[in-house]
Amino acid sequence: MACGGWYDKKGDVNYQIYVSPEGQVTVFSIKEQLLRDTVYIGSKMPPELEQKVLDSYVEYGQKIGRYLYEIGFTGVAGVDSIITEQDVCIPIIEINGRFTLSTYISFVNQILKDKKILSRYFRLTPEKPVNYTDICGKLDKEGLLINSDTKEGIFVYTSGTLPYKLHDSNDCCVGRAFALIVSDSWEKVSILNSKLENIMETYSK
Repeated sequence: MACGGWYDKKGDVNYQIYVSPEGQVTVFSIKEQLLRDTVYIGSKMPPELEQKVLDSYVEYGQKIGRYLYEIGFTGVAGVDSIITEQDVCIPIIEINGRFTLSTYISFVNQILKDKKILSRYFRLTPEKPVNYTDICGKLDKEGLLINSDTKEGIFVYTSGTLPYKLHDSNDCCVGRAFALIVSDSWEKVSILNSKLENIMETYSK
């Protein structure tokens, strides 16, 4: 562990901790975060990290959880961290003492076992409103929607934050979309991700 100064990072990691009312700490859902510059664009599950690194995050999470309990916190917290180019773990960059985007997809690995999963976030700015059906329709037309038998493909898991027209504004519609890309290999996930990005670009001015 290191502290202080600026570091060139090798990766971003998010992990969740649960602190029970009795002070028991559970560390779960360790994920690699994908950022474009400083903007979150997705999460990689399971993370491609060595077991010793995963074990260290469990240890750090336990220590953080025990400290949070000592100062009166209980519940779920999301912790952002980085791994430097020198493979040094900086276990805390930010703590969010609430459910975060990463919390809501924490259970996915338990349902889609032995699968490679990439969660993607898109900011949409289309010229006219777009809804959940529009996006799924495009994915279906391209044969990209998740197959219930093979459990491979793309699953859009939001509709409540899709684009809306700003009140009394001539600006474009704005909104967000979230999707899971699921496959047996990261190579196929990468291919599906590229196709998804091309589709989502049609919803941005």
